[in-house]
Amino acid sequence: RALRHAFDLLADLPAEPVAQPTAQPDAQTSSPSTMMLRPYQQRIVDIVAEKNTIVVLPTGAGKTLIAARVALRLKCPTLFLVPTCLLVSQLAAAIPEWSGLGVVKLVGGGAGGSLAPFDVLVSTPKAFESTQARDGLRLGWASFRLVVWDEVHHILKEHPYRTLAKSLLRSGAEPRTLGLSASLTYAVGAPKVAAAVQRLCEELRIVALETATELELKQGGYHASKLSADVREVALPSAFDARLVPAAARKPHLLTATFFERLHTSEATHFALRLISTIRALEEAAAEQVPDFKSPLQRLPPREWGLFASRLGPRSARCAELEHWYEALKLLVIR
Repeated sequence: RALRHAFDLLADLPAEPVAQPTAQPDAQTSSPSTMMLRPYQQRIVDIVAEKNTIVVLPTGAGKTLIAARVALRLKCPTLFLVPTCLLVSQLAAAIPEWSGLGVVKLVGGGAGGSLAPFDVLVSTPKAFESTQARDGLRLGWASFRLVVWDEVHHILKEHPYRTLAKSLLRSGAEPRTLGLSASLTYAVGAPKVAAAVQRLCEELRIVALETATELELKQGGYHASKLSADVREVALPSAFDARLVPAAARKPHLLTATFFERLHTSEATHFALRLISTIRALEEAAAEQVPDFKSPLQRLPPREWGLFASRLGPRSARCAELEHWYEALKLLVIR
């Protein structure tokens, strides 16, 4: 309901005329680009080819295929940004299969030498940022006529995406912009969702939000995966862990210090000990991938732990995992 409210509000955004590449019909060749699109995918491709759009579809409904076919139709230099190195590898293999376009990928510190010719450049935000700084002439924003943001909702938080989005806005370049997301925003409640979506649209010059109805998805052959779970009955403890800090002794300004002091003296709960043990193991693995990694736990306030790991996520899979573990620990510490 909140997302629908955001879609309705988008109609009130000013639709500024933007110079964009001319859309051309899909190439019909003997290459894999002849893969048939579902009706809702073709409908969205037609829209995205004409205006800056955010596409909101469930996982597995073909958002990346839509982006690949838009790149094929526009036949223009395309930048495809994704948040993780794993996604770079996956898309670098899938896009040529789906579109017949030539792909070059960027990960880690970016390209050390000159880039090979490409139709689509697939990159993590950090790798693109560092490579663009070295080769601004070839990789300046004006060099791309289509920019795709996978998991575009990351722009709304302190994430490397946000740095690039601000850079694009400052540059004055006006490529076709396509955002992809299954969730769109972290906000809760119609007013907050609407505000987040409007901000996202203004910062990326978005003039359309597109999705597919349940009927369109079903008629197109998309079926949400039904996950089965092994549900077991467990006996809940009849009393709280005796090691919990009594409510009367919980002082908000001392919560973090109290938590780590109790860890040091082994007075923390068994759950807390197991959680911190897991986090320490992940931190050791992260330090092997990111030499300058330093645990934020006793350097930064709890509200910044997850953001710290998020910023390092593109450089390390372990850091990407740590973002969720840090958020879990934060909830444990502050409650």
